[in-house]
Amino acid sequence: MVYIIERVNANITLLPNISIGFDIYDSCSYDAVALQASLQMVPLVVSTSASVVSRSGSVVNTSASVVNTSASVVGTSTFVCNISEDSPSVIGMVGAQRSSSSMQAALVLGRYQIPQVSFLSTSDELSNVDRYPYFLRTVAPDRFQVRVMIDILRHFEWKYVSFLNSDDSFGKSAQRAFRQQAEELDICLGIVRTISLYADHVTYDQVIFDLLNKSTTKTTVVLLFAQLETVYGILSAATRAKAYRSFIWIGGDGWGNYNDLEGVQDYINAAIGAFTVAPLSQTLPDYDAHFNTKVQDHHNNPWLEEFWAEYGNCSVKSSYGDEGISIGWCDPPTSSVHETLVMDSTLAFVYALDRMHRDKCRNSTISGVCEDLRNALRSAEALDYLLQTEFDSPANGRIKFNEAGDGGGKYAVFNLQWKKDTNQYAFVRVGTWDGSASDGEGLTLEMVIPWYLQDPNRFDTGTGFPKSICSEACELGYKTSFSSENPCCWTCTKCQSHERTFMNGTACESCVDDDNEIYMWPSNDFTRCEEIKPVVNLRENPWASVMIVLSGLGMIFTVILIIFYCVNREKRLIKASSRELSCLIFTGIMLSYITSMLYILPPHPVICALVRLGPPIGNSLVYVSVAVKTIRLYRIFMAGKKSVKRPKFISPTSQVSITLGLCLVPITWMTIWLILVPPEVILDMPDQLAPRVERTCSQGLPERIGTMIWDLVLVFVCCVYAFRTRKLPNNYKESRFIAFCVFSTLLVLLAFSPTIFTTREPFYRSVYSALGLIVIATVANLCLFLIKFYALYFVSEKDLVLSTSNEHRRSIESNGIKHASTDAAVIPKRDLLSIPDNNKPGKTSPVVSKRKVGVVSSFSSLNPHMPPLESGSRETELQDRTGNASEGDVNLGFEADEDDEGAYDLDDEVGGVYCGPTETIT
Repeated sequence: MVYIIERVNANITLLPNISIGFDIYDSCSYDAVALQASLQMVPLVVSTSASVVSRSGSVVNTSASVVNTSASVVGTSTFVCNISEDSPSVIGMVGAQRSSSSMQAALVLGRYQIPQVSFLSTSDELSNVDRYPYFLRTVAPDRFQVRVMIDILRHFEWKYVSFLNSDDSFGKSAQRAFRQQAEELDICLGIVRTISLYADHVTYDQVIFDLLNKSTTKTTVVLLFAQLETVYGILSAATRAKAYRSFIWIGGDGWGNYNDLEGVQDYINAAIGAFTVAPLSQTLPDYDAHFNTKVQDHHNNPWLEEFWAEYGNCSVKSSYGDEGISIGWCDPPTSSVHETLVMDSTLAFVYALDRMHRDKCRNSTISGVCEDLRNALRSAEALDYLLQTEFDSPANGRIKFNEAGDGGGKYAVFNLQWKKDTNQYAFVRVGTWDGSASDGEGLTLEMVIPWYLQDPNRFDTGTGFPKSICSEACELGYKTSFSSENPCCWTCTKCQSHERTFMNGTACESCVDDDNEIYMWPSNDFTRCEEIKPVVNLRENPWASVMIVLSGLGMIFTVILIIFYCVNREKRLIKASSRELSCLIFTGIMLSYITSMLYILPPHPVICALVRLGPPIGNSLVYVSVAVKTIRLYRIFMAGKKSVKRPKFISPTSQVSITLGLCLVPITWMTIWLILVPPEVILDMPDQLAPRVERTCSQGLPERIGTMIWDLVLVFVCCVYAFRTRKLPNNYKESRFIAFCVFSTLLVLLAFSPTIFTTREPFYRSVYSALGLIVIATVANLCLFLIKFYALYFVSEKDLVLSTSNEHRRSIESNGIKHASTDAAVIPKRDLLSIPDNNKPGKTSPVVSKRKVGVVSSFSSLNPHMPPLESGSRETELQDRTGNASEGDVNLGFEADEDDEGAYDLDDEVGGVYCGPTETIT
């Protein structure tokens, strides 16, 4: 600072005929000492003959000295101003370095309207113009340092950090500023500690323990807004805990202003890789040369000897005095980079005084300090001139003040590295920060940063930078559930496969909406829903080929059976199976096979209608016919036990009419539902965990339930009557094959129906429906018709028609016929005649053949309403009773009603046994 004042006093263009003097004080890095020095500057206590000099070289320097010594008074005319009683003794103060010291001085000097310009006090509190109206500074406040640190965090993508600050104005204001700015940028705090200036080892050790405890924090980056003494305490505790290369420290200018290794030499393994921030100041080569020459001829500096001995490794032979300093050998030290900041603060006063002198003394005839200038220096007008001062610094660019008296924000960023070229550790400037950058990107890193963390898991594999996060970023398809205590800590919850993430990944939203028939699927990054191309349910599946083959074989088999029936339609076996109902059964079977093939065709409203109509109509044609046939058998034989009156509605026409009438029930049911729910093609997503949408036919659940109930009722009725006709004579074993058919069908329905109703996938629903129809139709073909094919072509005529006496007897006894002849034989149809019944005029009763039939003394017991014949006239009476009968007619003991179509035809109405030795009952 003495250097710049000498240059100003030697400059004839600045302050002509005016010389600047100075008093220099040392605050000894204590606020109380700074306050005491400030009190000595006020007009009532000013000394007019003494100057106090410190090694820092500022006009009024209350900063910390490198060598902490007491102030000494040197009486010399070199630095003494000629001050009269009318002249102000002190017109301004430069300093102090520490914010807390500047606050003490500003409170005193402000009351006397003495301006103060600091070169390193950065506390935000000093921007309060109401409390410190006469305080200015050529550096930016701490909130700019915070912005520098935040830009460093943003550059390396560090979102989760810890914050340690000293318990003073510098640390507390920095913490408040950091919290405010970090919240806006989603940067979170882990461990936050305010450390007392008088903290002991226990306190520091606890802070390091908390930082290392992974259950409380996972931070890698730790911000230090503290004075140098606090920084040393933290680093020493980290060394004791062996936390070597465990953290990346970022220090404010409380540490960055002393970028030397003296304080951290013993803690280098804990501090290596640390960043520090300090106000940007360049060195001035002219001043360095001037400083080095002063060692030989400057004998008025009381601290110069100690400075050179400590920082220049100099051998000093004598102390200061008139003879100066004699140095045996020396390594020239490098001056502090902050010396140019002191020059800037001094020049702020110089340029403000020069402008005041030109304005106030323009018309004055007095050279030097005119009366108007003297009066202005005693008023607040001097502060206004200072605030409007703007100049180019010899080293640090443009200097100016804002309304709060703060300077522009320019900072240097340093990094503690191992320098291979010198094989030593050093703080290396790696970047700068300019708050006036137009693009808002003030941080500029000038070199690649080496990293010294020993844990390789703390590095981001993508960027190569260390990580400082509370939680790892959630993978794609996971939602982030933030902690209520810290928004930078979260847990990752996997969304379901059909859900996308939204609201910045904090929630999952389904891409499927069944109610509105919206079927989409998340994109690869799970941020949006994309349309799914629908597919046809069975067309591209191997089951389609299986369905075609099975249905085709079933239809071919059915056609063969139909041809077989047509060829053998006049045979007694075929005629006895009710040809008309068999035709309806064949129609239902063929419809079932055709419908099963429709399931594999591309969906279309017409196909959808046929698929809905086909199964209930086909099953109804088959099992209504079977039920009618079974009930008819049961009615015939039950009526034969009680009466000779023929049951009603057992003719083929009646049976067909009943069958078709009952088939109208499912047709009506389906017609109603086709009106209520028209057939249409819909999209269906059977499994929301798979991106598959199928085009299928719509069908309401009530409709399917109603159809299933109808089918079950039909089959159940068939099962009941098949069970009740199980004891028919052996000649009528067809009821047993009907029973096997319907019981098998019942099992198929019970097996397939639950799967059809419970499956979500149209694909499997179609498979089960088609297979169910094929199995039901095939069972009907096998049990109802294939057995007849076997009987006609593989059973001899003798075994098919004749039966033994014992078989006939057992058959008669099983039906309640207790008096049948043991020698009775089968009475072929051609030998039966209808004869008049004497008990009922006009009626006929078949009882005898024209040819001899053997002993028939008890034959009339087949019909309890027929009077027994006398044994002596058996053959004559039988001939008389059959004389009026026409050959080919048989009544089976039933009375013929007037409206009957004719005599009862046994072959057309009652089937016999078809696959083994059989007998026919009359």
